[in-house]
Amino acid sequence: MLMTVSIPTDLANERIRNGTFGSTISAILAEAKPEAVYFTASPGGERSALLVVDMKDNAEMVKYAEPWFLAFGSAVNVEPVMSAADLQSAGPHFEAALKNAAYRPGDMVWVRFDVTGYKYGEQNAIDVSYD
Repeated sequence: MLMTVSIPTDLANERIRNGTFGSTISAILAEAKPEAVYFTASPGGERSALLVVDMKDNAEMVKYAEPWFLAFGSAVNVEPVMSAADLQSAGPHFEAALKNAAYRPGDMVWVRFDVTGYKYGEQNAIDVSYD
């Protein structure tokens, strides 16, 4: 799972000034043991951390997110991600998805095109074909 943590700027600044910011983050990371962690600025300009964690059960979300809530009042977002090895092993799932595709070659599909700047007349014709 990819966990994105955004730390409110005012609180982060306060913790930096009193010298507890780094030690608090170190303690959280020591407990969480993420596979990888990166620090960046969020689109909103807040200090942020991106953590890759191996969450085997949804209940573990508390283990990973709650320390950030309690220490910093952080906003936390968790989303599933795949490694390259995960993507390689997903082959059978792609094949199954293709078998259940919504449209197959030769199926009739109705589409609508809005054409602007063109007037239809009696002699006009449109031919659209696909291979």
